[in-house]
Amino acid sequence: MSNIHKGKLKFYKRAGGFGFIEYFDGKDKKSIYTHVSQFVGGVQSIKEGQLYKFKIGQNERGEIATEVEVLYAKTKTNTGTTSDT
Repeated sequence: MSNIHKGKLKFYKRAGGFGFIEYFDGKDKKSIYTHVSQFVGGVQSIKEGQLYKFKIGQNERGEIATEVEVLYAKTKTNTGTTSDT
């Protein structure tokens, strides 16, 4: 399962270091577990609502999002609006 998927971080619990990414697998909306150790950009890249690309791997409990990277970074501009970079 090395296909690259795209999704949005719907939930992240900083204290536990885990979260869930919501994505479409072709026709159905799914949610997949991920862990802080799987984020390529480190903890500073983790933001709820952020878009990410990732691969699906396996751990002892089932599927996990791996090699999680920011797809589009949302940044604040001088005018206070949010833009994609």
